[in-house]
Amino acid sequence: MFSHSTQDKNFYRLILKIKRRSKTVDYIPVICNEILFNSKPKINESFFIKGEYRSRTVYDTKGNKHLELFVFVFEAIQTTERDVDFNTVQITGKIFKEPIFRLTPKGRKIVDVLLMIQRTQGKSDYIPCIFWGDEAEFVANEFKVGDNITIDGRLQSRKYSKIEDGKMLIKVAYEVSGKLLCQ
Repeated sequence: MFSHSTQDKNFYRLILKIKRRSKTVDYIPVICNEILFNSKPKINESFFIKGEYRSRTVYDTKGNKHLELFVFVFEAIQTTERDVDFNTVQITGKIFKEPIFRLTPKGRKIVDVLLMIQRTQGKSDYIPCIFWGDEAEFVANEFKVGDNITIDGRLQSRKYSKIEDGKMLIKVAYEVSGKLLCQ
């Protein structure tokens, strides 16, 4: 669907469907310039894309702000390979908020980290990231706000429920699930 226009260029919002090895499906929001495609992309077409994972603050109808995450596409190549799902991201940034260590309901260790990544235009992106297991504990104990880290991982989406105004809502969280690449 149409997203926006700037400098006489039209940008469109797509949702990429990517299967994990576990057969779980991630739905990743993408924004791309229409000139990257020979024609308007159709449902179930396959593409290899390259781009940046970006964020922006948006406000809902009640004035509440939240972080919107998307891949800003630089290159899109149509492919006939329908069964190839490849999802990889490598990001380097500064830890923006104190890492939050917790246990999942099944007892798995997990840490939530919010990275701030500087773009060349002076803007910053804020990307939620997670680490699992012993690495989660290591990140929680060894890193603090302002530390630089590099993560090698994948983009993922997950649904969760939240009660707002007495109503149960289903929401989607987007994050990078990864491994620490270097310190």
